[in-house]
Amino acid sequence: MIKKWLSTCQDCHTKCHLFGRQTTSGVPTKSSRDIGGLPNRPTRVLDVSHGKVRLKCNTSIDTNFDYFTLSHMWGPDPTKQLRLELDTFERFQEEVPWHELSDIFKEAVCITRLLGYDYIWIDSLCIIQDSTADWNKEAARMATVYGNSSCNLAFVCPPQESICKHRDDPRGYAPCVLRPKARSLRGVYLSLAVSETTVDWLEPKKWPLFNRAWVFQERILSPRNLYYGNEAMVWECCELFCDELVGTAPTALEAYTHGTEILSKYYLHSTIMKFMEVWTGAVNEYRHMQLTKAKDRVIAFAGIAQAIQNLSGFVYLAGLWRESLPLGLLWGFKQSGTIRESGVETAPSWSWFS
Repeated sequence: MIKKWLSTCQDCHTKCHLFGRQTTSGVPTKSSRDIGGLPNRPTRVLDVSHGKVRLKCNTSIDTNFDYFTLSHMWGPDPTKQLRLELDTFERFQEEVPWHELSDIFKEAVCITRLLGYDYIWIDSLCIIQDSTADWNKEAARMATVYGNSSCNLAFVCPPQESICKHRDDPRGYAPCVLRPKARSLRGVYLSLAVSETTVDWLEPKKWPLFNRAWVFQERILSPRNLYYGNEAMVWECCELFCDELVGTAPTALEAYTHGTEILSKYYLHSTIMKFMEVWTGAVNEYRHMQLTKAKDRVIAFAGIAQAIQNLSGFVYLAGLWRESLPLGLLWGFKQSGTIRESGVETAPSWSWFS
């Protein structure tokens, strides 16, 4: 099923190719000139070929290699997450211990291999976690890393729920053929009515992964997303939203995008000129998402800003845009309850980041 989704998108979806090319590398305008000389592949990836998992630098492999990315939750205790650090850098280039990988990482590696790919990028294993310089450099390149991936594997549950949920029997959703169609006779089919009550996994707002601020730009910037770990797999790209059990039923897409249309790649791509509407929706959704470190609030949103800058040619100004600045300044602060997160100290006073 995943191979079919992936090959169809890669071979036939013009919008997906256009979206990826424009959001990651931009068009030849003044606003995107500053990123023209940067490499369009991750600095490091995990090589999962030949039955091992090894850290590799892009200088040691073909510059146009294909790779997957992973979106996941670190869990309540980040210290239990296997991480790339200065003292493990050399060892991980020899081999990343399989028994130390989480169930989520193991599943991602298996999917990567089964789909015929050799490389996957995982943040905690490809960015040196105890190097501030490396983290700052790599965090600023998220638009490139996720935007150039062949597919983003998104595990929707936290590590403590890493064992996949019970997967429903697809025969319960496949239409029952009562009478096959013929040249002069209509077919008769019996199928289960698709609704939010029967496919509750099609409510992304209830997916734990979608509450994490870092994941916001990962899923928007990736040309393709495969959501797994729930009752059913879900595919999303600029031209297709599909559930493995209910297919492309309109109800599924409506449930997915209802009240939060920015979640849909297709919506973002096709309505980019409705700029303020799209941008305001993105900001309102993002500012309610959770961050382990409040100081990351700006950088975790930088990839989205870069992508929209590349698509529109507008100039980004600390959460607002020069072309719509007077309108963008019309915001207010309403205190209700406790303040959950302090403002970003380095942001200008007129920015919603502040």
